[in-house]
Amino acid sequence: MSNNPYSPPYAEPRETTRPRIRPRPLVALALSLVALGSGYYYAGARWRLVWLAVAFPLLLAAIALLARFTVWIWAPFLLLTPFVCIDGLLQARRPDARRPPWLEM
Repeated sequence: MSNNPYSPPYAEPRETTRPRIRPRPLVALALSLVALGSGYYYAGARWRLVWLAVAFPLLLAAIALLARFTVWIWAPFLLLTPFVCIDGLLQARRPDARRPPWLEM
């Protein structure tokens, strides 16, 4: 108990944790369009980003070894880009999505 006449009789405890800032889905979509997979990073879906970083070069290597024409090298880009962009948008809309702490300024 304090003897200070100006102090309140009961002080509410302050919240020590910062509020979670949810990612914006359109920002995740725009980031995925600029750099494939960066929407995953922004939305906090880091494991999906790791899987993309591992699977995409393997897919390119397999197509390069199996394809006789170099035109087929572009197939993964054309097939995977819309999927990754839309999935990054959906990952940002999840209820438990959270931006990385260094982006929460």
